[in-house]
Amino acid sequence: MEFRPLTQAFRPAYPAGSQVVAVSAVSAQSTAMPAHIKLDKISVEQNSFIEIGASPTAVVNTSMYLEGGLPHYVPVFEGEVIAFVESSASGNAFITPLSK
Repeated sequence: MEFRPLTQAFRPAYPAGSQVVAVSAVSAQSTAMPAHIKLDKISVEQNSFIEIGASPTAVVNTSMYLEGGLPHYVPVFEGEVIAFVESSASGNAFITPLSK
C-alpha cells in the first residue's frame, strides 16, 4: 500500500468551496456538512475552540482547542455542523470540505 499525504489523498469538494464563519466570544455554527464529505480542513485566524455535532455549542477552555494560523483536519459526518468560539480576539474560521 502506497502512503500519500492527506493533501494528496483528499481534495477540496467543488462546487462546495470554503465556508466562512465569523467567530467571536459567542459560539457560532457553520452550515450542515453534505453527504459526500468525510473530512474538513479548518483554518482559524485566532486561537479557537470547536465542537462538532447536530447542534453543538463551543465553550472556551472546554471544547477542542485549535491553534490559529494552522490547518486542522477534522472528520465530520453528514448533517453535522461545527461550532466555534474564541476567548479574546475575534476573527474568521474557514472550512474547506474535502472529498476523495
